Amino acid sequence: MKKLALVLLSFCANAVACDVTLSSGASRATIDTALASNTTVCLSAGSYSLGSTTLTIPANKTLAGASMATTTLSSSATRAIGLSSGSTAHDFALAGGGGSTNEFGVLTYGTTGATLYSVDIQGFLISLGVVNSTGTGVYNVYGSNNGDSGNNLADPNVYISNSDQTYLYYGYFEGDGTHPFNDGEIACYDSEDLHIEGTQEAYSGTSAVYLVNCDDAVIEDMAIWNAGGFGVDIVGDSDNVVVQNNTIQDIWYAGGYVDNTNSTVSFYNNTFTSNNDSGDSRFCTGIELATSSPVPTNSGNTVSSGTLFCP
Repeated sequence: MKKLALVLLSFCANAVACDVTLSSGASRATIDTALASNTTVCLSAGSYSLGSTTLTIPANKTLAGASMATTTLSSSATRAIGLSSGSTAHDFALAGGGGSTNEFGVLTYGTTGATLYSVDIQGFLISLGVVNSTGTGVYNVYGSNNGDSGNNLADPNVYISNSDQTYLYYGYFEGDGTHPFNDGEIACYDSEDLHIEGTQEAYSGTSAVYLVNCDDAVIEDMAIWNAGGFGVDIVGDSDNVVVQNNTIQDIWYAGGYVDNTNSTVSFYNNTFTSNNDSGDSRFCTGIELATSSPVPTNSGNTVSSGTLFCP
């Protein structure tokens, strides 16, 4: 997997005050029991099998591994880890068996203020789900090897739905490189105040970032490459969206798409390089618009060839 250097946030597992530390090999039931009676449960370096039942981290409790590189949790559950309001999970790798049976690696559903950081999620249909939740923080999270190659659907790495104030900072998400219209994207539906910053998205089988009816979103300081659809794809009445300071390159179709008949998007200081790898004459290196007007607000953007907007 290609991972560029990530800017780490001010989180450090070594600074966590553990109420109890479990040894490698502890069962899901043992972890459940520890979380029921302690605020912060730490997992030593090693491997842990969660089995086929969801590990739910209770409200305002923390599950902390030693690091992404040394603590590995495996799960065959439909939903491997569930976050509750105010709960936190960090510093471990999470492995699923792949395909449609392992639906979510981590899911926060109906919560407020859940936090996930420094977690490497692999082998689930959807790496991370944020559904009907508010104020979810996702920091330095990796997602890869997601989806089901046999279902002919664009299964996302990150699925956000009906969730406001979701913060996705400094992560890395990778699809399988099969395009167009396959697995790996960051997808947002019917949500407000999404903020994606400093995140890298590579080899998504469809558009790297896909917004449908997501108002007041900010997409900034991203590196996006080799997406199988568009780099940034904004549709469905998504208003007041800001796309700024991103590098978008080697995209199968145009670097971006905006349905400007019902969405308002501003583009500032983005770099679009060597896009439209498909060679399809309908698209360009820059941003494809549904209609030629209105042209989105823009300044400081560069394209390697052609115009910023087409048609």
